[in-house]
Amino acid sequence: SSSSSSSSSSSSVDILIALHACDTATDDALWYGIDSNARIIVTAPCCHKEVRRQLDPYITVQQQIQQKKSDATTAHPFADILRHPIYRERMSETATDSMRALLLEMAGYEVQVFEFIGGEHTAKNVMIAATKTKRVPDTESLHKRLRDLAALHGVKRLQLAKWMGVSLGDCNDDQSSSVLMKNEARSVVSSKRMPPLTKAEKS
Repeated sequence: SSSSSSSSSSSSVDILIALHACDTATDDALWYGIDSNARIIVTAPCCHKEVRRQLDPYITVQQQIQQKKSDATTAHPFADILRHPIYRERMSETATDSMRALLLEMAGYEVQVFEFIGGEHTAKNVMIAATKTKRVPDTESLHKRLRDLAALHGVKRLQLAKWMGVSLGDCNDDQSSSVLMKNEARSVVSSKRMPPLTKAEKS
């Protein structure tokens, strides 16, 4: 579910909240907040399937490479963790939200990721809270950290990065790694923004 508190401008959002938006719906909500220049963005992500679908085949290939070379030095640094499916699931969640945090920082937000409710109530208990700042972000450094984190987990696609026009590959792969999307892409975003809440959702 999601809600927003709008200012006098119809295109401006003061606070955006998205709770348990499934998989890339969280990315869509984050981009809506960024593109609307929201002062505060609060999301509780759910179902990190996009990264998990990339992590599984990546780790399988890494294991095959290691077996062929029979050399422990070629192993993925998390090989003994990621050979267990349960930890792949948790790593997918951690990697996804960490990359989202870096992207929010590239967009000029101060970001905190924390547990907002006890694990006995729900396993999806991580919250990403972002506050718009006036500081100019070091986008070059942040982008490098983002690329390194993506490469470590075999991630080549992330919905929020796509919305923002940020490459997850080598810097040479994308000469225009601007935080904001190109003008022609913005029209696609505007047609896909979250619909207004129904009466049932508001209650």
